[in-house]
Amino acid sequence: MERNPAIHTIAAAKIAGIKLGQRLSDALIQHETAFWDQYKKSRRNWRSLATVSTTLNNEAYYPAGHVRALIALNRAADGIDDDDVRTVYKACVAAAVEPAGMLRRDGRALRFAPGRVPVDPTEAFSAALSKCIEDTAMLPSLGSRAETATILGDARGIETHAESKKFDWIVCSPPYPNNIDYTEVYKTESWALEVYSNAQEMRDQRLGTLRSHPSIKFPDQYSYTDSLHHNAVRDLLEPIENAIADDRYAFGRRQVVVGYADDMLQVLLGLRKISEAGGRCVLVVGNSVHGTESTSLVIAADLMLARLGEIAGWKVEEIRVARNLRRRGHDSAHLRESVVVLRNE
Repeated sequence: MERNPAIHTIAAAKIAGIKLGQRLSDALIQHETAFWDQYKKSRRNWRSLATVSTTLNNEAYYPAGHVRALIALNRAADGIDDDDVRTVYKACVAAAVEPAGMLRRDGRALRFAPGRVPVDPTEAFSAALSKCIEDTAMLPSLGSRAETATILGDARGIETHAESKKFDWIVCSPPYPNNIDYTEVYKTESWALEVYSNAQEMRDQRLGTLRSHPSIKFPDQYSYTDSLHHNAVRDLLEPIENAIADDRYAFGRRQVVVGYADDMLQVLLGLRKISEAGGRCVLVVGNSVHGTESTSLVIAADLMLARLGEIAGWKVEEIRVARNLRRRGHDSAHLRESVVVLRNE
């Protein structure tokens, strides 16, 4: 399940490749001629190949011809009737966006790369598609042994998507409380895929994401405050909030800590509803550091999620450190990526 439309497209393409393997590789090849014919038709109507994205329309970042080419590629992909093939082609359009311009993803932001030479979008797209064909050709088809669904939705209401099914293993890697706003980081891909028709739709998407970042002021509303879990959540959050330095970043950091805990409690409550008795929920999560020197704050997300799991009715079976993380200027034993294993008893 994925909330971001562009990332959902990429995830669906990866799942299709794993499930269908060689069958998908053959289908990708079979659709190439019709795809390029449709692309050429779209390019002829070049005036319609427009976007309201201020980023894509900034010629310091993207040549105008490259933007039109990206939109034409996406519209050609939209014309493919095979769902799995269409998803892979659209993922290849997304893969062409960064090399076609002067911006690069760098952690929490898009950064201008003045030394970069933009690649023609059709070349970048073709390279991505060739790699997908090559990769899937090496994979067997899982056939009827696998049932998959890649859902564009919100895990804070995951039980509504489960169709009364129960699961004995649930594995996920939720956003970390690390200030990364995925709506912002993937906005160029989203605009090229025509996910948004105006700026308000992008803002609505941002407001609908899990509160793991302070890039936008979320409504000051918390589900836990009106629930039986209020006291337990407050006991968890108060020492963390008390450790936040009283500076200009205090509001944003509090929003991350409290909002993230509130959202993840809703996720864990929902996951328990769709878990079999004795079933496990495995969360891969990384801790993060905020601030510098005397104002630095480490948010131990693995311990937070373990305690929130207990509040939601899970039993913590194990917290295993997967790897230690390095951050420039910080040396903390708590900077780590962990696997939190919960059991439904």
